[in-house]
Amino acid sequence: MRAHRDRCIAVHRSPAQVGAVVHVAFDGPARVRAFDAFGRVVMDRTLVPGDRGLQLDPGMVPGLYGLEISPRNEEGVLRARLVVE
Repeated sequence: MRAHRDRCIAVHRSPAQVGAVVHVAFDGPARVRAFDAFGRVVMDRTLVPGDRGLQLDPGMVPGLYGLEISPRNEEGVLRARLVVE
């Protein structure tokens, strides 16, 4: 069994406005989850192939979030940080 490796990935337009679309440097398919400062999942979305835009949940409050991108056909998890204003 091979170990999973976590890698960092770029997210553009950070800081972003609540409800905005941000772009991730990954071309789906993937599951994208956002975690608040307490580790709670506050957003759970799917990126489809060819789509790099990620619509932020309008219920997200301003703050720092961790993004976890889980590609469907690759090992490991991609991580990023996102600031929401």
